[in-house]
Amino acid sequence: KGQADYAAANEVLNKIAQFEAHRRPQCRVVSVNWGPWAGGMVTPGLAKIFKREGVPLIDPRAGAEYLVRELGVENGPVEVVVMGEAAVLPETAAEAAGPGNGAAKASSLSPAFALDVSAAAYPCLESHVIDGKAVLPVALMLEWMAQAAIHAHPGLQFHGADNLRICKGVLLEKSETRRLRFLAGKVEAEAGAFRVAVEARATLDGRDALHASAEIVLVDRMPAAVAASIAAPNGEGEILSPKDVYGNGRLFHGPAFHGLSNVCAHPGEFAFARAQAAPAPGEWCKAPLRGTWLTDPLALDSSFQLMILWSFAQSGVGSLPGGFGAYRQYAKAFPEAGVDIRIHVSKHNKRGATADIEFIARDGQTVVAKITGYTCVIDASLNDAFKLCTLSG
Repeated sequence: KGQADYAAANEVLNKIAQFEAHRRPQCRVVSVNWGPWAGGMVTPGLAKIFKREGVPLIDPRAGAEYLVRELGVENGPVEVVVMGEAAVLPETAAEAAGPGNGAAKASSLSPAFALDVSAAAYPCLESHVIDGKAVLPVALMLEWMAQAAIHAHPGLQFHGADNLRICKGVLLEKSETRRLRFLAGKVEAEAGAFRVAVEARATLDGRDALHASAEIVLVDRMPAAVAASIAAPNGEGEILSPKDVYGNGRLFHGPAFHGLSNVCAHPGEFAFARAQAAPAPGEWCKAPLRGTWLTDPLALDSSFQLMILWSFAQSGVGSLPGGFGAYRQYAKAFPEAGVDIRIHVSKHNKRGATADIEFIARDGQTVVAKITGYTCVIDASLNDAFKLCTLSG
């Protein structure tokens, strides 16, 4: 009650902001529509009215911190609505979404940035197509989640991630654009490192959906590399030819993701390959967030490709990544010369596998990065889906 005049004034400012955003494409223009604050004009009597009507108040410190973060977003929306922490909107409430429809609980994390993801804006996606739809690579999702943590906490260095979970894959039609929102939590110090919860979310069918989550690990200074735990290949097993790697329908990856060579994937516990380094972000993305990668999405994706080749060698069935327990990186950047990939599969059955993956510099000794507890889903239906690797419609 009594808010119509404020709402009308806000809408005037929204439209002015939209006009200025179109007129000044190189400038971030944002109109922040605030809910009531816990202070100022909101007297104790007015606060009771808001409470009775279910409108929570904005804590002054929380609101100020949010505004600082919002001003640091380069490609955010022009119109933003900010409510108190206890607000539950229908499109973000799990109970409003109902059971079994992919909706997620409203996040308690704060916005870091948002990306409008499409095959047009990210041409590399045309080389990552399953069943006729572009699929956002897990490796690129991890890169952006790492960037979200760094964006929210500048001055620290990316060291790794724990408990990466892919809750819902990002699948896009040829002309489809999806806005991915990356949210980051408060930094928590622990044993010489800092942990930041990060989520990737989008609005699907009017409801908030959680695509991925992880705990990003940041450090003041990069720790020394650990010793390799997976032995180098001993010459056993068959080395696959390039045609056997990318030309026989087992991998769906197009030219942008042709990173593997010297592949040795055979039934058993081990798989080995060589991976080339990813090109500059500008070759994959028309408007990259950074000029350099924090990780190496091509090397990471190549390791997942190698697991697909292993699952085919093991059971004749394809696989897709589901997440991992931990990822640790011991260099600010992957070597330009590429890395060697060593995989040890610790357990597997008809429906999935668990493995450790190490990325070794070309000297054969230096561990650049490692993944422990990588999990993948093995599913016979993927075999046909992998063959439909051209973006349709």
